[in-house]
Amino acid sequence: MTVLKKATLIDYDKLSQMIESNTIDEEAIYFLSGKDVIKAIKNIQPPSIDGGKLVATDITKAPDFAGQVAVSYGSIYIAESTEGPGAWRIVQLQPNDHL
Repeated sequence: MTVLKKATLIDYDKLSQMIESNTIDEEAIYFLSGKDVIKAIKNIQPPSIDGGKLVATDITKAPDFAGQVAVSYGSIYIAESTEGPGAWRIVQLQPNDHL
């Protein structure tokens, strides 16, 4: 059984301020109400995609996001990261064997 020594019911705005100002007590346990949990979930921003480009065509530039797909000269590439043009990895396609 765990005994809570530092348990605090806190609202989402106060918790956000504490995170931004780096004043979170790492030993404490913070509780949010269900209403504040819903508010926090609604505030989650999906990652933005530069220009909305899901499929790239230029693998000489850094990918916009990890997992981005590129098609270049008939080959398919997938981005492992956004750290530069070396982040693209070619997808090796296996030929279909037919009897």
